[in-house]
Amino acid sequence: MNSKVVLQQWLDAQCARDWELGTSLLSAHVVINGQELSASEYIHHLQSLTANTVNWTASIDLLIQDDDDAKLAARVTHSTSSDDVVPPRTSWVEHLFLWTSRGKMSKLISLNDRQYLNEQATTVASTPAASQNTVNESKNSLGSLYTEYIDTINTLTMGDNLDKYCHPVVTHNDHTYSIDEYRMMIESSFDDIKGLRFAINDFVIDSKSQYIGALLAFTGTPVKAFRGILPTGRDVQFSEHAFYRLRDGKIEQVWSLLDLESFKRSITG
Repeated sequence: MNSKVVLQQWLDAQCARDWELGTSLLSAHVVINGQELSASEYIHHLQSLTANTVNWTASIDLLIQDDDDAKLAARVTHSTSSDDVVPPRTSWVEHLFLWTSRGKMSKLISLNDRQYLNEQATTVASTPAASQNTVNESKNSLGSLYTEYIDTINTLTMGDNLDKYCHPVVTHNDHTYSIDEYRMMIESSFDDIKGLRFAINDFVIDSKSQYIGALLAFTGTPVKAFRGILPTGRDVQFSEHAFYRLRDGKIEQVWSLLDLESFKRSITG
């Protein structure tokens, strides 16, 4: 069973509360966001977490299947009803990375934006279709391009080099920027966080459709409010799940989720 089938069946099992099927899709031990659990422990956790949730639906909005079939990245949209929250129906986005071994899920890293949703939000925008590429790229070439892109961010040489990696117009989540506006948005984070450093923990590359899913880690010392979070003088560590759509080897769209909960925990001690 390939990783795409595992993910789809896993989402179906959760929505249907079919915990027997869910257990059958897991390795005996799984690593969930860095914590190793037995399959039964993880299923029990999910049962407790979703006890009051009804009418749960989950759909794969974007899937990045690595050229190595054993891992993938996906943007999943969820919608649920709950007996004890307001509003009673909510939707949110999850960015996940999934690894399989012998046809079973062995590792999952997941981040969602549920805690930051506007209480009035009830729907999530869907992902546009993939672009038509006229230039073929290999996994190695896209991996090198992405590594160089992160290097030019870290060295603050985007003014000279960003056009090598990005189209003149880039869409980031719900906002469309000129390449200069996109550069300034990224550079502003270096003003907010002294010594900010981007590190690539892992990435998933679908060379045919030219999508990249990246697990990024950040370190530095906040000196200004960042996403509304005031600095405390402490260093920060947090992560981002970033998905990129490329066209002819250059970035044209980015979907980003930041782990702001980890940001808060690291600066409050």
